[in-house]
Amino acid sequence: MTGDVVLRTLGGLIEDSIRGSDLAARYGGEEFAIVLYHTDGPGAYQIAERLRQAVEDCKVRDKGNVLYVTISLGVATFPHEVIHDSNDLVECADKALYKAKENGRNRVEVFGNSTN
Repeated sequence: MTGDVVLRTLGGLIEDSIRGSDLAARYGGEEFAIVLYHTDGPGAYQIAERLRQAVEDCKVRDKGNVLYVTISLGVATFPHEVIHDSNDLVECADKALYKAKENGRNRVEVFGNSTN
């Protein structure tokens, strides 16, 4: 299935974009979560933007077809004044992700910037 090829390709790009100490996992149907240990907000944004660009530049090949895909990313970091636990962290990253989708997709949004 084409969707599976895209997800495997994205999983490989994510794995290549993070450090061995970080954690990446599929989270829901078409979403991934990435935990970047000891990474501040600007560093997390840079990694997310680098990943966004790598996906945009990637050619996904399936059954002789070449597909171009993009991703939207939401970034949240801890510590933060409204993030007190892992549930808050995931919820805030999700809010930033939806903001990225609302603002046109194929972009990175950071929780706490503007009106997340």
